[in-house]
Parts: sequence; structure tokens; C-alpha cells
Amino acid sequence: RDAVARISLPAEVRQTYLDDAAEGRRHWQSDLPAPVVNGIDAAVAAGCLGMMMATTQDMRLHVDTPMDTPERMNLDRLTPQIAMCGALIDEVVRRPMPLSRSPLSRRFCRWGGIAAMPAPGEGQLDLGIPDAVFYAKSYLGTKSFGVRGIGVRDAIVVMTDGEGRFDIDDILPEKVRWAPLRSEVYCFDALGRVNMAMTRLGKWDTPATGHARMQDRINLRGEMFECAQIGLFGLHDMRYLEDLDKVVPVEVARGSEPRAWNFAFDEGAFSVFLPTDVDRWQLVVARGTAARRMLALNAGPDEPEGRGFPLDWRQTEPVALTSARDFALLNTDRMARLEGTGVIDPYLRERHDESCKELAAAEEALTAGDGAAAARETARALAKQARVYQLTRSAADDTIHAVLLMLVCLVPFSYFLERLLIAATGIYRQIGGSTLIFVIMVALIALFHPAFRVSLTPVTILLAFVILFLSILVIAIVLGRFHIELRYLRQGVSSAEGDAAGSSTSDFRRFAVLNRAMLLGIANMRRRKMRTALTLTTLVLLAFLMMSFTGSGMKLHPLHYEMTRLDGGDDARSAIMIQRMSCNPMPAWTLDYLSTAYRERAEVLGHWWITYNSLTTQAPRTFRLDGPGGGYALVLAASCIDPREAVLLGMDRLAGDDGMTAFAASPDAILISSSVAERIGARQGDSVEMLGSRFTVAGIMDDRGMLSLTGFNGRVYAPLDYSRYIQWDPDPTLLQSKLDLIDSADSAADLTGSPQTDQYHGISPDQFVIIRADRASDFDAGLRSIVIVPRDPRNTMALADDVAVSFRQPVYANADGRVVLCAMAELTTLQGFSSVIVPLLIGAAIIFNTMLSSVYERQREIGTMMAVGLAPLHVGALFVAEAAAYGTIGVVGGFVLGQGLGTVAARFDLIPGINLNFSSAAAVWTQMAMMAVVLLSSLWPAWKATRIAAPGSESTWKLPVPQGDEMAVLLPFTVHGRDAAPLLVYLREWLASHTESSLGRFTCGAIQPFADAGTGGRGLVAQIWLAPFDLGIMQTVELEIRPGSDPSIHKVRISLRREAGPHSSWIRGNRRFLTELRKRFLLWRSLTPAQAARYHRQIAVGA
Repeated sequence: RDAVARISLPAEVRQTYLDDAAEGRRHWQSDLPAPVVNGIDAAVAAGCLGMMMATTQDMRLHVDTPMDTPERMNLDRLTPQIAMCGALIDEVVRRPMPLSRSPLSRRFCRWGGIAAMPAPGEGQLDLGIPDAVFYAKSYLGTKSFGVRGIGVRDAIVVMTDGEGRFDIDDILPEKVRWAPLRSEVYCFDALGRVNMAMTRLGKWDTPATGHARMQDRINLRGEMFECAQIGLFGLHDMRYLEDLDKVVPVEVARGSEPRAWNFAFDEGAFSVFLPTDVDRWQLVVARGTAARRMLALNAGPDEPEGRGFPLDWRQTEPVALTSARDFALLNTDRMARLEGTGVIDPYLRERHDESCKELAAAEEALTAGDGAAAARETARALAKQARVYQLTRSAADDTIHAVLLMLVCLVPFSYFLERLLIAATGIYRQIGGSTLIFVIMVALIALFHPAFRVSLTPVTILLAFVILFLSILVIAIVLGRFHIELRYLRQGVSSAEGDAAGSSTSDFRRFAVLNRAMLLGIANMRRRKMRTALTLTTLVLLAFLMMSFTGSGMKLHPLHYEMTRLDGGDDARSAIMIQRMSCNPMPAWTLDYLSTAYRERAEVLGHWWITYNSLTTQAPRTFRLDGPGGGYALVLAASCIDPREAVLLGMDRLAGDDGMTAFAASPDAILISSSVAERIGARQGDSVEMLGSRFTVAGIMDDRGMLSLTGFNGRVYAPLDYSRYIQWDPDPTLLQSKLDLIDSADSAADLTGSPQTDQYHGISPDQFVIIRADRASDFDAGLRSIVIVPRDPRNTMALADDVAVSFRQPVYANADGRVVLCAMAELTTLQGFSSVIVPLLIGAAIIFNTMLSSVYERQREIGTMMAVGLAPLHVGALFVAEAAAYGTIGVVGGFVLGQGLGTVAARFDLIPGINLNFSSAAAVWTQMAMMAVVLLSSLWPAWKATRIAAPGSESTWKLPVPQGDEMAVLLPFTVHGRDAAPLLVYLREWLASHTESSLGRFTCGAIQPFADAGTGGRGLVAQIWLAPFDLGIMQTVELEIRPGSDPSIHKVRISLRREAGPHSSWIRGNRRFLTELRKRFLLWRSLTPAQAARYHRQIAVGA
């Protein structure tokens, strides 16, 4: 830049070519639209300063072609260039310029290595391969940069010497090359066929030589193997409209990948290299890490998994047809195996039968020589069979998930059933009984459940369950112990002291209460054997009905997401557009394929963009549009469309009939906006120049009118503004990854619910022009969308749904005055539910009657529960817990027995019309429905139990009204006389654990015991500070246990006297304090005999 400043270039030159690029207003390559090799790359990489001169705004259409002859040179541009270069050279020679050391560092790298193969019996690669060809080519992802610039090949080719070694000097770094190099090594026979290939290329370090040229050397070593080359063509994914880029060979004899293999690919053409000792091979074709898109198995009716292909196989038919046939045979076998085990999916069968018919039609068309029909039917069959393949695997996996869910549910079922049938008293007998029931139920499930026949190794199902169960158990134990330790730390006691205290230092354990409530319910069920048996029989029959006559199924359903409505409800605009969600380019072959597939029903048009911007472009990259009078405009893109598409979009209203006629008549026509026309000084019919080619202005359109144009995707018609995408994610790499995920969307929800749907931003009309699609190939344009114009506009929506079935790309339908995004969704629906509503209601009534009768039969038990201190809501919750235990036994047992009876009935055709559903969705639905019936049927009886426990209107315990600063509370607890003194010791220990804590609900001061000889009562007096402590709420608490009318039964009375703090806060704080105190009384009754004996011993020692 300093040197150019000394040469004193004109201001226009500085502004156009230097200042804009340096200050970030334009990319420095904006004036070089064609990929021109930068002549100073080598100088810069070598650490030297340099300057290049190149012709700007020239696509170099004839370079590197036979048409590059002297008579086609543009002498009008060449003559002033020669004059300018001569003047510059003369100025440099005449004017002395100070030379300084270049600030650039040398960035060349050097490769050296060896192509070798292991010696017999040795693992060291020491047998060099002479005359091997080392080949390196630039790749960016899956895109090849083999031709880096006009007339220059970027590939590196060198042969190894007699020892298999090679050396390459002065390789440009990746930043200069734009993309990393991918290296390959081959050996060729006399006929040019590959007979040895490289399986991998590694690096190894060598001792430093001290030579300056050797310090940046990269040492490579290629492991070679003798191979056979297999060529495959047409590996395109018609469903996603993209090229495939990954193959995985399988050696049939071993059932795994060969010991050595490699492949090379470019635009759907693959060369696969396999060892010569491979007898037969198969291929799995994919794109990246996505699901399998194609298979090459050479399957047959007797060998659905394929016989494989020999090494001398040559492709004689489209690979897509071979893959569709292999998919069909493999799916037929797998579906037959699933249906043989009882897993029947009508949707899978329907889709499979449809694709088989299309496959037969494709083979007939190919035999008849109708290539268009063969390609169309093959693509349809392959798309459906690939989906059936995925769904078939999902059905098998789902069946295994269902049995795992059932095994998990068997754990509480076995425990409750042991309590109901055996009721062992010892812990070891309880574990043994539960385990025995679990083993019996697992054996029954293994007899009829298809998961154990679908799986190749059924033992892994049990192993997976054991791992899952033990993991959950260990996590629960560790977390439980962790919470206990945290509680001990908060209370300031050690683990030993806390363990010794047991439940006295733990919170109120709702899970333990729930477990005991369930055990009480099971004990009640055990006492009433006949009613329990009848109720469980009802649940078994209900589960059998739910399994046999209901289930979940899939169906293909079209989804229509309205993008926008067209002004005036234009019914004449009937078209369909296919475009990626990210607007990334599609392969050019997709246009030819769609034209062939739909040529009888529609006209297929391509929509191209000429743009050199991307997500990684640091500054806008523009190109010039030169007017007739010397004016110019810088534009970001050019849209290449067909005149038919222009008319459908409504451009004829903006450009006029004459303008649209001129646009359709000449391939060199161009449409520009009024602002661009004003900037370059052009009118209709003038000649303008862009990208080195002459165009004729066919029409000038108003800027506001162009902003009102609605594209076929329902958005403003304009190429994408990449600079606005940065707002979505500032990191271009992460943003590109997100867009790639959007493009690979595999569900209708992904296509219609993508956030990118509302994030599209087009450039303004003064930043792009419109030319004919005929010229797209001249300017390296990218195919951004495909427009399908139905021959009968009335069939637009039907054709759009048909296209959406075949392709997993967004399909926009323009019909009936609106733009609709079409997609096909595979919806999961519940079937047969209406037929079991009445049995469900009858079952619910039976369970309701059972639970309500249990409430009235257990009124004395409810009174006992109130006597021990349970609140009315807790009493009602006990009956809900009992119903949950009822439901667990009945639902799981009914599910297992129902599946067993259903399997027997279906196998011997005892009940026609039964169709069992073994999927996990059906299992979850059945169990949730049955549990809902049981629990809902128990809500009213639980409420009645609550009313019996508290006949008044209040179902919860409330504080009494204080008398001034004093409050007397008579707790709803009774204590046996022998437990009164130990209970006070227990409560004193609990209060003492709060003397040094300021994090709980209260803090306790000095604690004094007292005894009243007159009444026989005894108790504790303590100073209590209530939370929040910043309010200074202090009170004196007197807890007294005294005999009642029966001397052996004692009552509990608490007196509270406020010493300091706000009166209202004192009342609220006591609500929390007395709740904690009530929990202590409940936990006292949950102590084990050994824990209670500890407090009795303290009384004895004190006495």
C-alpha cells in the first residue's frame, strides 16, 4: 500500500481497489469474480512482499477451453492495460524507493514420506513400494477444490522412487490454499487400473537434522495393500436431494469391515478399493454421520441379508435400483419375522407394499427402455423403503423398550404381591418371596413377549434391566446418604451421633409414610380375600380389553403451514417451490432429475443465484454493473430465473409487457431496479456490462414494487442477505453447523417449526439484478430452488403433497391465493379407544364401590389414625396410597396375564379380531389409563375419609386464637404413661440440636425440665427464637405431658408466651414451629424398638 501511494495512482483507482478493501467496505476479491490464481501467493508464502495486476470484472469464460484463441481477446481492454503497466514499470524504475526487510515470515511447508506395506511376519512397514503415485487434492468438507483457479490445477502429483520414498518442496499452507489437502497413494498396472491403494496415511517424527529446509518438513507414511477397484456411479440421495459422501464396505465372510480398505469420491461417483483376498463384499452408503441412505447387498428371496458381490462385479444398472431392491427384500424378511412374533404394524405393511409396487414398475420401465419412468419410480421406491427400514428397526427396538419398562414395573409389583400372598415377617423371607415372584413373572413374559424372540441375544435384555435397576438403586442410596450427611452438618452433629439418633434427627419422610400406607392397604386387601380377588379380576379383564382392542398406530398425514396470503387472492399464480431451509445450493443434477420425474404433469424451472458471499465472508463481496455512460453500481447478487417464473411472480406488472417480452426474447436480457438504473445512467434497451459480458436492459422495475413482490416461499423476493445471519450466531462455523442440521431435518416438525422459517432476510432491490437462467452456468451460479409449474393449476395442492412425500425438503405450494409450506408427518394415533369406554366406566364404578366400602368399614381405624396425630388430609392420602397399591398389583398383573391370554387366544384363533400391540407406547398408554381409572375412582372415597376424620368444615389443623401474648395449644396426640419420660428426652435432644443453628425455622436457648407433683405432669421449658431472626421474635415455650381421665393415657399441652417481636409475625412463625413439633411426635412412633430403648435407658441412668 505504501509503494502504491508513492506511485501516485489516481484517486478513483485508490478508492475503488484499495481503500474500500482495506477499510472493510468491500472484499478485496470483489473485482475478481472468477477464481483467479493469485500470482503473489508463492511470494507471500515465501515471506516476500509482492503486488499482482489482474483484469477486473471478467469471468474468463474462454480460458482453459478450446475457444481461448487470439481472435477472441478483448483488445479494447488489453490495450490500456498494457499502457498502464508500462507506465507503472517506468515509474518504479525512475523513482528510487527505499527497500526494507519484509515483515512477512516464510510459510512454506515440505512433505516427505514413504509408501510401504508390512513385511511378511512383521508389523513394521519396511517394504517400500516403488513407482507409486502420491496424489494430494484440496477439500473443504465434501467439496473438491481440485481446480483452484482458471487454468491452474491444484492437485499435487509425485511418484515414489525405487525405495518407495517421495519428497515435495514448497507446499503452500492451508490458509493460502483455502482448504486442507487430502492425500492418497496408488499403484497402477500396465492398463492404468489401480492394483494397490493406501489404507491410511500417518505421520511420524524424525530426529532434527539442523538443516533450515528440514525444520518444517512433515513426514508421512502410507500403508499400502493390494486391492481391486470397484466403481460406482449415481450415488445420489433422491430423498434429500444431495450427494452421498461415505461408504462402509462389509466382508461377507467375516460380517465386518475388511482389514484394509479405502475409497475416493466426487459428486456421486465412488471408487472403492478392497483387498484382493476378499471373496464377496457389501456396501452401506451414507452421508456424514446420518442414517443409512443406500445398501448394496445383492439380496435374494432366500438370502434377504445378501450374498454379496464378487470383486469382478461391474455396475450394469442404477445403484438406486439395486439399493431399493435390497432394501425391499431385507424389509420383507424383517417384517415377516416381526409379524411372526406378534408385532404387527399396518402402516409399515402399507408403505412396504406401495414401495414394492413402485419397484416393480421401475424394473418394468427399465426393461422397456423408459429411463424417465424408471428413475421416477426408483426414487419413490428407494425413499419409502429407506423409511420402512428405519421404522422396522425402530419397531424392534421399541418392543425391547416395552419389555424393559415391564420389567421395571415388576419390581414394585413383586413386592406388593409378596405382601398380599405371603406376608413374610423376616426381611430375608420378604426378599426371597419377592424375588421368587419376580422370577416367575419374568419366565411368563419370556414365554409370550416377542422381544425375547426378536433379540438375537435375549440375555442382554435381562442384563440391561439389571444394570438399569442397580444403577438407580445405587444412585438413590448415595443421594439419600448425601442428604443425611448434609442434614447432620446443618444440625452440628457427627455422623455417629446422627446414626445413633436415627429418625430423631431426620425430616418427616413422606416416602416412608407412603410405603406404610400402601402396606396398610395391602393388609386390608388381605383381610378381604373375596373382594380383593374380584377387584383384581376386574383389573385383569380391563387390561386385557385395553391391550386387545386398543393400541397406537401410525399414519401419513399432510401438514399445511400457511406462510402468507397473496394480495388479491391471485388464483392464477399456481406453482410449487422446493428450497432448502438454509437456502444452501442444491446439486445441479436435481433439476434434471425433477424435470424427468414430473415432465408429464408439470414444467420444472431452476432458480439460480450468482453471489460470492457466504457465512464466512468477512466483508461484502460485490461485482460491478457498468452503464453506457461510464457510471457503475456495485451489486451483491444476481438472480437467474426463467421468464415463465418471472411472469408468475408478477414481474410483468413492474417491467411492463414490452419489458417482459424483451426479457423472454433474448438470453442476454437483464432486469434492474430504478435505483440501479439511475446510478448507472441506463434506460430500457441500453447495453450494460457485468462480469465481463454484455447485457441489454429489458425492463426497469420500481424499487417499492420489487419490495412488494412475494416469492414462492412466502417471503420477500430477493437473494439472501448473509450479513443478517450473523445476528443468529456470530460464529460462522457454528452457524453453518446449525444450518446443516436444518437441512438434514428428518421430521415434519423440523421442516415446519424451524426458527429459520422466520429469520429469512433478503437484500434490498438496489443490491441485485435479474438475468435469464440460461446464463447461470456461465457465471458459476448455484441452484437455490426449483420451481414446479403444474400443467393443470387445479392439481397444485395434490401435486405439492405428492412432492412432499418423495422429498425431505421444504415444499412451498402457491395456490388459492396463499403460500403454504407442505410436509408429510407420520402421526402416532390411539386406535380403538371408543370401543372400550363403557368397560372402563364399569370397571371404574366397581373400583369406586370397593374403595368407598373400605372407607366405611375402616371408620374405627380412621379414629385411631387421628389419635396418633395424623391430619385429616393425611388420612385421605392413605386411601389414595392404598388405591395406588391396588392399581400397581392389578395393572401390572393384568398387563402380564392379559398379554399371555391374548397371545394364547391369538395363536389358537380363540377370539377372532384380536390384535395385540407390544410397543412401548401401548404399554405406557395401557398402564397410565388403568392407573388413572384406579386413582380417579379413589378420590371421592378419600375425600369421604377426610370428612370422617374431621366432621367439621376444616380438614387441616389450625392454630388456636391467642389471648394477648399467650397461646395455649392442646395437640391431638396421646402418649402412654410409660413413654412420657422417654418422649421428653427425645424432644429435649431435638431442641438441643437447634441451640447453635441459625439456618432452620427456629433457634433454641436454655432448656429446663420440670415436674408437677399435684397433676402428675412433667415437661420442658425453653426459650425459642423464631425465623426470620432479624425480626427478633422470642418466646417462652412450656411443653407439658400430663395424665388424662385414664391415668395410663397422657395428653400433650403447649403454652406459648411472646417475649419480643411483632405480634403478627409471632403467630406466623409459630405455625411453622408447631408443624415441626407435630412431625417429631409422628417420628417418635416410627422409631425402631432399639432406637426407643436408648431413650428408656437414659431415663434409667438418670433415675
